[in-house]
Amino acid sequence: MASVITGGTVSVEDCKKHEGYPDPQFAPTRKVRVELIFTVPEGQDGKPYLDATAAEADVKVAELLGSPPRAKTTKPVSTSATPEPGSKAALEAELVAKGASAADLGHAPQTAAPGPRRPGRPAKTTPEAAQAPAATPAAPVADPDELVVSEEPAATVVADDDLGDLTGEAKVEPISDLELNNAVAKRNAVIKSGIAIRKLVQTFNPDPAKLPNIVLAQIPQERRADFLKKLEVLTAE
Repeated sequence: MASVITGGTVSVEDCKKHEGYPDPQFAPTRKVRVELIFTVPEGQDGKPYLDATAAEADVKVAELLGSPPRAKTTKPVSTSATPEPGSKAALEAELVAKGASAADLGHAPQTAAPGPRRPGRPAKTTPEAAQAPAATPAAPVADPDELVVSEEPAATVVADDDLGDLTGEAKVEPISDLELNNAVAKRNAVIKSGIAIRKLVQTFNPDPAKLPNIVLAQIPQERRADFLKKLEVLTAE
């Protein structure tokens, strides 16, 4: 019985210590996560597709971390027990069930290949058969419904350096410049006050003595979460 799995996402994550640090015990870790999306053809067992996709993700994680290569598994080949309704194969099967011959369907008649001769018994030939030219085997006819290997969408690979915190404090996820720009644009559309936003940005100046004015990209990473919280409640002056 086929599995109920029809598709999904496989996520594999692993990490290893950065190399080259004086004290390996305190070396930060490098974490890598790989996500692969797979689909299962209708009526097929989903477990082979899941296993093959998981193995590919595992191999990619090892490659990104510089670990020894892991064994790869081949993708399962899609097979179909019954022809798709309305297809050429389904129509031919219906005609055959009603008594149609190979000639009616436009195919060359199929004959069984002769078995090997027993030793010591020469084959019988006739003068007509000796003069007749050798039969040319018919070229195989391409079936438009021939089964093919299903292709998964391109994998999405996510990698980052998890430096951790040697003091035991929880790690703070970095906030990108693009996230800051999007948040500012969204808030400005509400309050319509660029002056108020610029003033808020300057309150996060890491060194006012050296930098009279800063832009969003110069806000320290450790203070960006606080900036976003104050931006959410900012009002026009």
